[in-house]
Amino acid sequence: MGARLRERHGITLLVLAAKEFQPPAEKFPGVRVLHIPLDDDPRKPPTEAESKAIHEVGHEVAREVKRGGTALVTCAAGLNRSGLVSATALRFLGMTGRAAADFVQAAREGALSNPSFYEWLSQLPALGAVTRELGMRRRRR
Repeated sequence: MGARLRERHGITLLVLAAKEFQPPAEKFPGVRVLHIPLDDDPRKPPTEAESKAIHEVGHEVAREVKRGGTALVTCAAGLNRSGLVSATALRFLGMTGRAAADFVQAAREGALSNPSFYEWLSQLPALGAVTRELGMRRRRR
């Protein structure tokens, strides 16, 4: 399955965002896999730990695209959790949170219909602060 993703579709990074669908990376040989098991409950915005993970994975997606790779971000329906991660990646590529959310909504009918995700994206801190925070965290590791 993974070899097909890379060979047929050019996918170099696969992000699995559905809490209920987290197959092991070994099922996707030749593709870098990131797991971010998110819940799609419209009553609960992302927790602090989920927020950090979303930022880190969004940053990795943006880096992959900047390097010339192709990322596939998926969840159960391809609407909310994948939209959340994709919009976060768009922020690292230069969009504001609201513009990124609106772009994802325009690209796919029903995307980011989870109001807590849309609100979370709209209130993201300035991109420079997020980028500096991630860079400092990586240097400390």
